[in-house]
Amino acid sequence: MVGSNFSARVHRFRSVIGDMGSSVFPPSVARAICAMNGVDARNVVASLNPGVRFQVGDVNRLPVFEVADAENLFEIVERAFAGREAAREASVEFRRPSPSAWTYAQAWAQLAVDRPEGAPLPPYEPVYEAASPADFVSYAVGVALGRFPLDASPVGASAAPGAVLGSPPGALTSPSPGERGVKQSST
Repeated sequence: MVGSNFSARVHRFRSVIGDMGSSVFPPSVARAICAMNGVDARNVVASLNPGVRFQVGDVNRLPVFEVADAENLFEIVERAFAGREAAREASVEFRRPSPSAWTYAQAWAQLAVDRPEGAPLPPYEPVYEAASPADFVSYAVGVALGRFPLDASPVGASAAPGAVLGSPPGALTSPSPGERGVKQSST
């Protein structure tokens, strides 16, 4: 919401959303996220509000830019993001350090969203970045101290995906696809 570059991202978990977390809850998250992150949409929002703070009204005035194959595109990006989160120690989905194609997936998705009308999706040929040695040292210390299990299964593997340990069943879990929202953000 503050910055000169408009972008949108998906809420993957139920969240408490404050005044700086403007969000939309469209029928198709995939179509909305692809449309809102296209270069045409970004240019329109920047033209509507040339300042450094985007408002909800700016997004409400955004025309709909259909992106072909949005569902397929979104599925590929979501899979790459899930892999990244499983390898990122600060994530609630962390399992262990591992290679990630997240940087490649973001660049590929931008090309796919901005491709000419009628053009096929560009081939997805992920390039994986290796985890850093520091990631493995931190993980080894975490295993030694009992923070992470030796078998590399996720912390709280018996809980529902996205559940907060110690919370009642169903509390703070991942929303169903129909409950996910799209958050506007800026950099």
